[in-house]
Amino acid sequence: MIDLHMHSRYSEDGEYTPFELVEQCVKMGVHMMSVTDHNCAKANEEAQRAAKERGILYIPGIEIDCTYKNVNFHVLGYGIDFRNSDFGKIEKHIDDQSFQASLDLPKRRH
Repeated sequence: MIDLHMHSRYSEDGEYTPFELVEQCVKMGVHMMSVTDHNCAKANEEAQRAAKERGILYIPGIEIDCTYKNVNFHVLGYGIDFRNSDFGKIEKHIDDQSFQASLDLPKRRH
């Protein structure tokens, strides 16, 4: 079995640590996996190490959220160099956008 699209706690929609995802894959009989967190490559190092220890082939991945011509896309990247500093820049850019969006929310009256 193969699962190339899962999210760790580094994604807003993930709940497990990278190690816990590997353990879930072991239980489910997955022999090839990739953690593709939204706009973040942080899980890859831990997941890759844990997968190797458990005999699972690991493919480093990421899911980049982007907009083109006012349409939102989720672009999956596989076989990435997760240590490349560009991934940290992407994560910071997304964090900055989220912070700015929270400042731009209208003030509520209580």
